[in-house]
Amino acid sequence: IDLFMQNGGYTHSDLMYVLDRQQLHMGNVLPMYGELANSGQIELTTTPYYHPIMPLLMQDGWEMEDGIRVNKDSWPEDVQTQLNNGMDLFESELGFRPVGMWPSEQAVSPAMVEPVSDVGIEWMVSDEEILKKSTTGTSDTFVDVEDVTQLATPWIATGSDGGEVAVIFRDRYISDRIAFEYGKMTPEEAVTDFISYIDNVRQQLLDLGEDPSEHLLTVALDGENWMFMSEF
Repeated sequence: IDLFMQNGGYTHSDLMYVLDRQQLHMGNVLPMYGELANSGQIELTTTPYYHPIMPLLMQDGWEMEDGIRVNKDSWPEDVQTQLNNGMDLFESELGFRPVGMWPSEQAVSPAMVEPVSDVGIEWMVSDEEILKKSTTGTSDTFVDVEDVTQLATPWIATGSDGGEVAVIFRDRYISDRIAFEYGKMTPEEAVTDFISYIDNVRQQLLDLGEDPSEHLLTVALDGENWMFMSEF
């Protein structure tokens, strides 16, 4: 605490002390996560190994908004390698293979569903803007994400070449409130704002005759955002 309050004038010994303590505590993170997962208190997810944008790897090419064409072959083998390596690393560190995935940048597409399901992934998370541009499969009508019953529920995505994966779509508003706004508030204000929003969603479901326990509101964000991007 003395170093924290010192506010400058640090020595090389001070620096090495901080780095050594950081290394010590970081070494406790994975074992702690493993214990919590084994006790059923949390579920851990994985991600493709080198953070690839899998829909782009699966595409033959695409046209940019300015009309420039990107010509490339699809690389499904690369997607499979990234998925397998991510799963293998997870298992080697924690002793089991996960069934949930955070796709890189929450980027998803029908083409990537089959390789994702092939490695044992049962569910993944994406953004409500993706759901907004999706159809139900029974019609060409886009999903209405303003309807809380549609956003606060898991969906089953069917791959263009087979496979199925459950997808939960994050509530962008409350997720971004945490990422970019709550760091400007006092803890009391942030918690009050969050609970108020959740209570409002619950009330909307009740007003529609829905059982809130049958729905899932997803809050998902990069964990560092609220520290580095909201004046924490």
